[in-house]
Amino acid sequence: MRPWIYVLPLLLGMVLSVANYWEYRADLQAALENYRIESHDQAAVVAEAFRDTFNSMYQGLRTIARLPGVRAIERDADAIEFHGAGGTGFDENARQAVQEIYNNLASNVAMSEVYVVPVELEPDRIDPRTGKLEEPIATFDELITGQTAETDGEEGHSHDVEEIEIFEYRLMKRQLAWLKREVPRVEDIRGLNFPAISGPEVVTCDNTRYSPGRPDDRDRSGLVYSVPFYGMDGQLRGCISGVILTHVLRDLLPSGNYVVRNDRHDYLVDPHDNGQWRESREFALQPGPDPSLLYSETLKLHLVDDGQWLLWVGQPDTMYWSRTDVTAALHMASAGYLGVVILTSALCVVTFLVRRTRRLLEETNQQLEKRVDVRTAEFKEAMVAAKAADHAKSAFLANMSHEIRTPMTAILGFSDLLLDPADDASDRLNAINTIRRNSRHLLAVINDILDLSKIESGMMEIERTPVHTRRLLRDIIDLCYAAAKERSNNLTTEFAGPIPDYVESDPVRLKQALLNLVGNAIKFTENGTVRITAECDRQTEAIAFHVIDTGIGMTPQQVGRIFQPFQQADPSMTRRFGGTGLGLTITRGLAQMLGGDVTVKSEAGQGST
Repeated sequence: MRPWIYVLPLLLGMVLSVANYWEYRADLQAALENYRIESHDQAAVVAEAFRDTFNSMYQGLRTIARLPGVRAIERDADAIEFHGAGGTGFDENARQAVQEIYNNLASNVAMSEVYVVPVELEPDRIDPRTGKLEEPIATFDELITGQTAETDGEEGHSHDVEEIEIFEYRLMKRQLAWLKREVPRVEDIRGLNFPAISGPEVVTCDNTRYSPGRPDDRDRSGLVYSVPFYGMDGQLRGCISGVILTHVLRDLLPSGNYVVRNDRHDYLVDPHDNGQWRESREFALQPGPDPSLLYSETLKLHLVDDGQWLLWVGQPDTMYWSRTDVTAALHMASAGYLGVVILTSALCVVTFLVRRTRRLLEETNQQLEKRVDVRTAEFKEAMVAAKAADHAKSAFLANMSHEIRTPMTAILGFSDLLLDPADDASDRLNAINTIRRNSRHLLAVINDILDLSKIESGMMEIERTPVHTRRLLRDIIDLCYAAAKERSNNLTTEFAGPIPDYVESDPVRLKQALLNLVGNAIKFTENGTVRITAECDRQTEAIAFHVIDTGIGMTPQQVGRIFQPFQQADPSMTRRFGGTGLGLTITRGLAQMLGGDVTVKSEAGQGST
């Protein structure tokens, strides 16, 4: 049997590993597609909530604009009627109708105010009739049928905080200028498709969320949304303007992963919470998808407005990686790789045993044939040699399977003993201890393989917390003292210069790495010294740990192999000292994940560092 026969199990392992990898990739891709579909559906719900809110505002304001009583308004009609000079204008029936529509808007979409604004409004000009700055014809801001805040100078309900309307009025003036330019006559409108215009965020007179104790104009800033109304002659008479707080629109955003923006007016509805939009602020303000995220997109809201409204959404990648289908795919892939390792190892062992057995049998047969040809008298001796060779084969097979079979057999055997009701408590305790000891032996091998798999797949979780340096070294000395004493070694620590009391690292993984290094030093040193030295690099503020022993040391060729999985410096060391050959590979992987590395200096017979 040719030596290249060993390549077949390795090729099979590679094929199975590749298949497992692509299956894992396919599972992740399927999970990603589902994640994006679900995230898009959630974004569509948010977009629909904005569309419903704006459609309700638009339809309500448009209905007010088409009321006959509103269309019959003239600038001074309201004042004439209420001051007893006679005339026609905004009568009580029209007011009642507008009030009812405002009630619906205030209840359904939390609209703050509705204004009836004349086309010639000049908010910075004194009205000679009232001696005050000009105001809209009528204001509706009370959720009580028939109650309106008049603009004839009379005091409405009292407020603890001064109401500021001037910024709203100035924006309404700019909106009216746009309406005069774009749709000066009702004939410019097709059917019921009244135009609407919003604007930049302004300070409003709605103080419902404004706190004098914590004054912040953001709490009373909002949007002015206007539609035109026309007189009976078809000429533009003014606009119906609704005010809604930006906080109300923020309430429609379910989390900090959503932002709504009107680019034309630089109006931004940012969420109450800090979420992914803060991390992706550059893209959220464009707005455009963040290419670094697994899911991010921009949805057009298709609102009736002169500017384009866009919904930006970006979900943090942690939401994807925490999904159950993703974690299930990761676990399945890890189990698959472990199965491939076990199967490939078993096939290699079987191939080696078969080849060894065949070679032994061939040698024995050749010897027998020669002895038969030379001397028939030596037949019995040849038979004895053949039996001896067969015995050697059996012993070899038993020895190779011993390491795997023995602990497993012990576990199964003592498990059966536990089922015997005749055993006393001491026998049961002895059986349990034996099962635990053998299980830990097998678990240690499996844990090493799983740690290596996590490191290589990048799934090893690393935390960053303050680690007390001196306490860490004291713990390692305490844990390794018994092993060092058993091999007559002197275990010491040394600090090369001042070092910080604390270092940012993962306490569990750092201790695991140092224990592996110190354990190796103790294992390969007898009647010698193992010293742990810590020193701090003042430029980088990094701490270097040196584990120095006076053990057997290594040649340069052996040093080149020790960081390879399942390798020790010398194959004979497995028989002498035991171990899986994974310790240094895991240690280097942990060190690199912690931002460092593991290096080695060694000389055969002199020790290692």
